[in-house]
Amino acid sequence: MVGVPHSRGCSLCRERRIKCDEAVPQCSQCRKYGRPCPGYRRTFRFQDEGPALQRRHQSRSQSRRRPETTRDAAAAAAAAVRNNAIAMMRQTRSEDSSSAQSQTHLHQMQLQMRLQLQQPHLFASFLHSAFPTLYTSNIFRAHNRPDFLAHVASSYASGAAPYLAATLACLTSIYTAQFSSDPAQYTRRSRQLYAHALTHVVAALHSPAALSAPLLATIMMLAVYEMYARTSPDAFVVHVDGVRRIMLARGPGLHFTDDNDNDNPDDQQHTPTSANSPDNQLPAVAGSEGPGFARGCYIAFRGFLIASAIYEGRACFLDEEEWLRFAGRIRAEDVRKAGREARVVDVCERIWMEVVRCPRYFAEALPEDLPEGESPVEGEGVDEGLVARVRATKGRLVRLVQELRGVIGPSGRGDTGPGLLLQGAEDMVGALQSLLVWFRVGQRRGGFRVVSDFQRGVSSASSEALPVTWLDRVASSMGVIGLRIIWEDSI
Repeated sequence: MVGVPHSRGCSLCRERRIKCDEAVPQCSQCRKYGRPCPGYRRTFRFQDEGPALQRRHQSRSQSRRRPETTRDAAAAAAAAVRNNAIAMMRQTRSEDSSSAQSQTHLHQMQLQMRLQLQQPHLFASFLHSAFPTLYTSNIFRAHNRPDFLAHVASSYASGAAPYLAATLACLTSIYTAQFSSDPAQYTRRSRQLYAHALTHVVAALHSPAALSAPLLATIMMLAVYEMYARTSPDAFVVHVDGVRRIMLARGPGLHFTDDNDNDNPDDQQHTPTSANSPDNQLPAVAGSEGPGFARGCYIAFRGFLIASAIYEGRACFLDEEEWLRFAGRIRAEDVRKAGREARVVDVCERIWMEVVRCPRYFAEALPEDLPEGESPVEGEGVDEGLVARVRATKGRLVRLVQELRGVIGPSGRGDTGPGLLLQGAEDMVGALQSLLVWFRVGQRRGGFRVVSDFQRGVSSASSEALPVTWLDRVASSMGVIGLRIIWEDSI
């Protein structure tokens, strides 16, 4: 784990790995780049350097995580997420100190929040308004079980998850600000509630609920809150990293619920055991999550995991073999539920299993930093194995795109679930083709960067310029709509 980097340049120059002249009000690199300079305020950002070190010192083929017990991994994940949340909480409190309320007012706010029985209804309105395509396209996945919204409402009503209740309050408050005549008031209130929610999250990460599905859903919603509110640049990355760590600590087995699980001998290794079991390999998860809650979290957030991985220039852990097997089981189960739309679901899930591999390709293709003044040598640095993998994935995606076009027809395109995924898959095919061209002729001319609608949204100077449904398009396209590669020498 690393914390604040040593570079004193602006965050955009650090992201691009170039020297920043630290000019004010904006550096000359950002002016040349055509992007607003984010400034030099330092924020806490934690990044797992393991994959980068493995790529640098080992083979650039598929990396494997270091062997360690699942219990150790779970403890490390909870500690890292807790530290991230504490850093975010301190930063938020520091930034809001000028408008801090008295302890009495905070207590009244907490009581008011507990009494707000309309929060689940506001959250339902938020889901239907902000994620209309993602939500309606995935209702069938719950089948005879509660869907994601029902799980959240149930956890809220039980009162056993105060962190979830506080997060619902801050998320619905920033959503209400979009339509209010006084958005500044709702935004200020949402930031106060956000700091309150972080306090509850830190406490939960010290409890047996640290790896529970309600807490996983809570951190997912905090990430979405940051994508809208932007309390600081890239703050959403901290929460997405928390989601990633909790999912890894839980493992695929705790995200899958199938009526026939007990009949499948291949899945016995994924059955959670109690803390007193001598064969304990997975941490016990406190409380009854309800069947399908964690599965619903996976379905709802997987597009953001891909979008964030591309944004940060790293691989997405969901491309690892055990998670791809898990995705195959999800596909098999949901095809059975889909009825007449089974073929559409089947093709869409196969597209997902190809798209999820691509963030690793972009991360491995990015050239390593060269000493100042040194240029890349023509013919060096081309990983033929990587080129072959990119070409194979592109070929499979081209065939799947053609198949999906035929299945959904003209009426299924546009802003439908399959239609948005089709747009994202087409954009990914174009990006992979650009990457192959860059391998052939672009390396000797400079680096490249990957942009998409997600990057444009989270880098926008103001969220007011974006429609409330912009994240719906990102999530429904598996995080890759508008994706394209820009060569550095063409900027």
